[in-house]
Amino acid sequence: MALIASVRRRLHYGWVIFGLTFTNLTIEGGAKNSQPVFLVALQNSFQSSATATSAIISMSGLVGAFSSPFLGRVLDRLELRFLFPLAGLLILVGWLASSFASDLWQLFIFYGVIATLGQTAVSSFSATANLAPWFPRSRGGMLGLADSGNPTGQAVVTPLAQLIVSTIGWRAAYQIFGLAFFLV
Repeated sequence: MALIASVRRRLHYGWVIFGLTFTNLTIEGGAKNSQPVFLVALQNSFQSSATATSAIISMSGLVGAFSSPFLGRVLDRLELRFLFPLAGLLILVGWLASSFASDLWQLFIFYGVIATLGQTAVSSFSATANLAPWFPRSRGGMLGLADSGNPTGQAVVTPLAQLIVSTIGWRAAYQIFGLAFFLV
């Protein structure tokens, strides 16, 4: 019992926050950078042009860009413990609804707006706000280390997305990613 108490005193809770932040940024970075993997599958599924299909990715980028300042203000007013579950719910609803889309325009709403709002809310700016107070003396180093989750996600999640899309389809991949992102 004394050993457990000793370990708890030495374990800085900031490392738990770091691990969660790194994992979140890994999945977020991987999911956002997996969009090209879905492009061909969506184009084939909806019999649409590359231009129309890639417009969903462009829409997602614009929604992320224009919503970031607004979401930053929301972060100032709400605590992360309220914003993160709300963002997770948007991600879950957006990705799951996207998996049931029967027409391309639905992906503009479900993925391009709803899921993107959730993903943007849990991206680097909120991760920074979450992690920085835990490491006041080594803030820059810890934020840099945590943000390495983004390229880690690109290296791990993007090939995994390709494997899932190739074997069981884009709809199942959207469901898996939506659930995984929500849980993290």
